[in-house]
Amino acid sequence: MKYRSLIVCLVILLLLIPLALASLPSETTLNKASQSVVKVLAKNCGDHPSRAATGFVWQRANQVVTALHVVAGCDQISIRSEYRGAVRGARLLRVLKNADLALLEIDEPLDLPSLQKSAKKPALHDDLVALGYELAAPSISSKNLQVSFGSSRLADLLPDRVSEEIRRAGTPSLSLEILRLQGHLVPGLSGAPIVNDQGELVAIGDGGLENGAASISWALPVAQIEALTRSQESMTPTIIAASSHFAASLETSRGQSVVCGDMTFTKLRTRLYGELAASSDDPVGLAQIQQMAQIVGLDIDQLQFDIYEHLDTGATVALPAGLALTSHGRECTASQYQGALTLYLGSSMARSVAAVDTLSIQFENSIAAQTGLGWEPDPIWSYPMAQQRFDGFR
Repeated sequence: MKYRSLIVCLVILLLLIPLALASLPSETTLNKASQSVVKVLAKNCGDHPSRAATGFVWQRANQVVTALHVVAGCDQISIRSEYRGAVRGARLLRVLKNADLALLEIDEPLDLPSLQKSAKKPALHDDLVALGYELAAPSISSKNLQVSFGSSRLADLLPDRVSEEIRRAGTPSLSLEILRLQGHLVPGLSGAPIVNDQGELVAIGDGGLENGAASISWALPVAQIEALTRSQESMTPTIIAASSHFAASLETSRGQSVVCGDMTFTKLRTRLYGELAASSDDPVGLAQIQQMAQIVGLDIDQLQFDIYEHLDTGATVALPAGLALTSHGRECTASQYQGALTLYLGSSMARSVAAVDTLSIQFENSIAAQTGLGWEPDPIWSYPMAQQRFDGFR
């Protein structure tokens, strides 16, 4: 029996938008603000044995704000202060389910300073910085962000399938006011303080809702903390169950990182196809795949995929679980079935819409030169033009 070799080519092109000169906090300002930031550790959480995220001291030395989905349903909560080099136990003091916020009380205060709230809301294109423990890292780091244009309602950020899941869960509120960001909050930054150039608190990092292979994140305006400190809500089974929808933000490990062209992709999680399909924003593409699986008698829902992500932008690639992604010059490759199936992955940063087409053609020509093969688009498996996502990405 003869087998044909199948080559799959995937190029990720991101359009870089020229921005004004950034106004970011100085190193001294960040060092001062980071003294208030803590790592939040939660154990015995039912669906997840452990969770790790970020929090910060607010108003009192024994109070820490974090994201509710991180600590909901967990039997043991602790905080670690890198500044003091100490760990303390904590308990859930208040919850605000509509905003996915939690207020923790520390058993033994560590004399940590509280962050100061900004007196004004950040404006469009303002530069901001998130401080926290991305991917459960042992030390704090910063991530540059920018306020982006768009609706400030959470419902308008989410695709229909994800909105329906949240509506059934009842938390967070789909009418929640949010701050839209240009930039990507990776796992571990849930509950992270987002500060302006003066080191003042303007928002709290949140999100981690899965949208197929990708994840969705946003920020909560600092005004939500005032409602949290007054809240009389109690923890309920509904809140605990809803925390499972934030699965993308609950991962606590960093896997293999591979350089593919202009971007480095890091393995963050593994998912069943059925889990990815449940929240995907490409129903047409999924229908094609499922139809093909039925023809060959494949139970596709039980197939596992490794999710690789570009941490700065959130660009995501899903590969069959266990398939090794290897860097080769400007591209990465992954092979299966003794080379019968080969995937080529490339990435570039484009500075104009016209450059996107040029870079795509260059990528195709590069693969053709390496393999000696030519091809043309399969109309069944190809879109005639770039597809725009609900959040503006193509």
